Amino acid sequence: MKKPLLLAILTLLMGCASTSGSFLLPVSHAEESLSPEIKATLVYQILGAELALQDGNFPLALAHYTQAIKHTQHPDVLARTTRIALINKNHQQAYQLAKQWTEADPNSRDASQITAILAFRTDDLEAAHQHFLHFIELTNKPHQGFMVVAKLLLSEEPTKAINLMQSLVNDYPNHAKAWYTLGHLAYKHKQLKIAQDALKKTLSLHPYEPTTTILLAHILNVQQQQDEATRLLQDALTHKKDIRIQEAYARLLVASRDLNGAREQFSELLSQDPDNTELLFSLSLLLLDNNQLDKAEVTLKKLLILDRHQTKAHYFLGRIDEENNRPAVALEHYRAINEGEHYLDARIRATQLLAKLQDLQTARDFLHLTITSDVEQQIRLYQLDAELLIDHDQLQQAMAIYNRALKRFDKHIDLLYGRAMLAERLDQLNILEQDLKQIIALDADNSDAYNSLGFTLANRTERYDEALHYIEQALKIKPDSYYILDSMGWIQYRLGNHQKAIEYLQRAYNIEHDPEVAAHLGELLWVSGKKSESKLLLHKALESSPDNVILQRTIKKLHP
Repeated sequence: MKKPLLLAILTLLMGCASTSGSFLLPVSHAEESLSPEIKATLVYQILGAELALQDGNFPLALAHYTQAIKHTQHPDVLARTTRIALINKNHQQAYQLAKQWTEADPNSRDASQITAILAFRTDDLEAAHQHFLHFIELTNKPHQGFMVVAKLLLSEEPTKAINLMQSLVNDYPNHAKAWYTLGHLAYKHKQLKIAQDALKKTLSLHPYEPTTTILLAHILNVQQQQDEATRLLQDALTHKKDIRIQEAYARLLVASRDLNGAREQFSELLSQDPDNTELLFSLSLLLLDNNQLDKAEVTLKKLLILDRHQTKAHYFLGRIDEENNRPAVALEHYRAINEGEHYLDARIRATQLLAKLQDLQTARDFLHLTITSDVEQQIRLYQLDAELLIDHDQLQQAMAIYNRALKRFDKHIDLLYGRAMLAERLDQLNILEQDLKQIIALDADNSDAYNSLGFTLANRTERYDEALHYIEQALKIKPDSYYILDSMGWIQYRLGNHQKAIEYLQRAYNIEHDPEVAAHLGELLWVSGKKSESKLLLHKALESSPDNVILQRTIKKLHP
């Protein structure tokens, strides 16, 4: 209770009038005529309640106020008691108190609103309807009342909430905004058919209203009714050029992959409002999606001049500069980004560019200054640090990074897999086997772990039976994976089953013309006496992948 209210009631109860002859707040004659004994009881109960509230003892405060309202129906005391019952999550008691409050103060919006929602929550739906209707009438502006009701019902059980809103709208059948609130509430509750019908009714009462038109078009689009959504927006635009509808139409064209049409709409919108940064950014993304990098660059640079969407503009300008082989300029854009959704990727790209343009240590120093509290992002930074070292043949230092990361995140599958692959290059097969087996223990359906372990055992040891077991497990999980089929072909080759090996490798190569698969299949064809087929396959693969080391090594080994 606010202090003035408490003082007013206590002043009344103790029989003290103000100097002006009136009390601080209006009080009923019934309370003025209370006996001194009852007044003393009320003083005790209200003071006890307020002291309990100060101590955070809500049950005790409620008990005191429950005693107090036996002797007074002052609306403010009833309001206070109702709210304390709500804090105690006693909805039934709060509902009974709220009804008393509404009776004591029938013109109170707060009273009718709280009584309505409590009636709803206690499944007294007819009463909820009447109290919400009364609340809407008290607002004197029905559309505002409906908006408040919709907001209250947004967090309630969807079907019950929508049914109640429908019953309220039926009392205002010709009120467009009442139908709109029903449509919006149904949309928020993912009841799209009800939302669609309500919004169509809205437009029948208020044709081409922009907010309704845009929401209905969005719902139609979500329900894969793109043609109807397009017609709706086009029809609205023929009757009135509204920038909001035209922007929605442009975005619908983007969603429908009519990129040229969308670009025309955005360009027309910008001719009317050339400094509209939201339109500029949308057009930039559209141009990027359409690979029109030069035009996208112009709009993004304008965003920098207008000082809006700075981080996004810098990020996409950096991507354009990378694509156009301007790494130094790209680096400056990335280094300008200190926050936002592209922060981490910009730091990673800047680090990679520094490693190319300057040196490894400068790149790593920059990387180590990257700050993030997100665990997955921290792990990605560890991985990048290790990858930089691997790219510069500093494998032991990279292993130290993985070891440090796994001390913090010992069960992270990507870190375990990364360290396993590095361990293979360092001939530390015990670590590879340990990490891959741990991944399998953590994720029994991890086909990559099964496959990598099986292939390594087949390629680097003579534990062929174990290798076969792991590759078979991987193939059960992903029977059409070309790289697992390649592994199966390789283990069959190791086991001396050349025909089976050729069949698996040929299946793998038919799925994906991978140069390593070609190397394996070419080697097997060679040793099986099919040398002309082998030469044809390997040289054709080399034409497609001239820099592949494994392919080059295989060709040199078979016919130097």
